[in-house]
Amino acid sequence: MLKHIKGNSYFFESKICIGIHIKDNKATLIDTGLDDDYSRKIYNVLKEKNIEIKTIINTHSHGDHFGGNNLLKQRTNCRIYAPVIEANIMENPLLEPIYLFGGEPITELKDKFFMAKPSIPDVVIKEETEIEGLKIIKAPGHTFNMINLLTNDNVLYASDSFFSEEVLKKYKIPYLFNVEKSLVFLKQLYDSDYEFFLLAHGGLLNNEQAKSAIQKNIEKLNEVAQIITDFLKEKNTPEGILKFLSEKYDLYVQIAQYFLNMSIVMAFLSYLRTQGKIDCFVEGKELYWKKN
Repeated sequence: MLKHIKGNSYFFESKICIGIHIKDNKATLIDTGLDDDYSRKIYNVLKEKNIEIKTIINTHSHGDHFGGNNLLKQRTNCRIYAPVIEANIMENPLLEPIYLFGGEPITELKDKFFMAKPSIPDVVIKEETEIEGLKIIKAPGHTFNMINLLTNDNVLYASDSFFSEEVLKKYKIPYLFNVEKSLVFLKQLYDSDYEFFLLAHGGLLNNEQAKSAIQKNIEKLNEVAQIITDFLKEKNTPEGILKFLSEKYDLYVQIAQYFLNMSIVMAFLSYLRTQGKIDCFVEGKELYWKKN
């Protein structure tokens, strides 16, 4: 369903919300969802309103954000933009399961959630500051080089920069790639005066709702960092840390999700070591982590 936010700012409301900026009956999409079904619905809704899809801006390289690119490219010949490095993964989707697994990925990591159809951007975003009237906001943390887009209506298409309180409550620990950069950007968002925030997972939030959710995200990251630090008063392995967190937070665990959760653990271990709070060492041919 197409919903109006303000001015030229719209979004497609679904399980994964898609930002849509419309001007002079031409649309710029902020991501395209998980697969052809998502993009087909968006295409049909806009076609009924005689709105042409001119541009796609992908915020990052997770499959649920660019999975609909190919169908829209075929039907509209729109231009696709994506950030540097994220664009490389979009062109070579096997890279995501590779970095999650660490070798030739198992089949459970090769579904459409982890491996969307390859998409080759027309333009790789490097130093650009604006595309089609949308200001590029660098938003690293969730992935290596994610971006957000800000409209002239003071609406931030925030992608996966943070999660609503409902989503955070459901998944317990948000997925992220770099804890330190996530915390820095969350503070930047908290101090911002954007009127509306559109989250891919969580929908549209006004400033007050967003500030509350951002604060909850910050608190959760700091909480998990402290819990891991305290747990490592005694040495343990990454697998032991994940087991501890999974039991404490009742995390959903099946084969593919295990590797996502392990990636989160490794992000926290890297962060805490950089902060000088923990360190790793080899003992008896096994790698351990322990609080300093």
